Amino acid sequence: MAGVSFFGEVIQQSSRAFWNDEDSDDENDASAEAKLHLTQNAEQDSSYHTLIIADGQIANEFVQFFLVDSKQCEVAKIHSSDDSPKRTYATLLKLKESVLLCVCSNVPVEYANQITEMLSPWIKGASQIIILGSAVNTYYRCDNFDLLPPSFLRSLKTCTWKESVKAPPLEIPNTVIGVPASVLSFCEILDISAVLYVCYADSLHIDSQSIQPLFNLFHTSPELSSLLKTDKNLKNYHYSSSITQSNMYL
Repeated sequence: MAGVSFFGEVIQQSSRAFWNDEDSDDENDASAEAKLHLTQNAEQDSSYHTLIIADGQIANEFVQFFLVDSKQCEVAKIHSSDDSPKRTYATLLKLKESVLLCVCSNVPVEYANQITEMLSPWIKGASQIIILGSAVNTYYRCDNFDLLPPSFLRSLKTCTWKESVKAPPLEIPNTVIGVPASVLSFCEILDISAVLYVCYADSLHIDSQSIQPLFNLFHTSPELSSLLKTDKNLKNYHYSSSITQSNMYL
């Protein structure tokens, strides 16, 4: 994506995560904005430190099985306002006193910016944002693809992210889209510390091999390992969520 400076030359975007209100015309924006509604169950809590945002089938399945349980409080929900029954696109949960989790499900690409804007009070209130995304690795481009494992992680981060990154950077010409790209770009613009981990897998079929990179990411991080449910590991993993198969990333 390119822009034009005041002097007329074409300037290439430095980021490969795209979030731009000018990508769609006013009619499309108005149509999208009319379809989503935020329901907040409690006043915004300022005591949290980390906001985790999960989007994509593999990322959603990982957090549903390894992080979420019935005891966690639902903070807010983003859902359709004109569908019957209403479709939930994002659910914000309180994992711990210091951690919030937002689970996004089957979000159309054209809704990504609006969901980011609806989540902006919680994004701005966090000290750090960890974004989990997922995609099919057959669309991953690199010189040594045959040497890659069936599932693996790649990362993008904002300039203000100072912690270590637990995965190699996403190589050119690969890009990310949807909610992960929108949130990461939003954080970059506002100088919010954020990192995106994309889990690439060889199939949309979710199994222990598909989610292993995300499990390893949490299991080996002192900060994140405490969020894993103690009775869950890869050996006793079984497909748990009713995630609809989608070609969102195709």
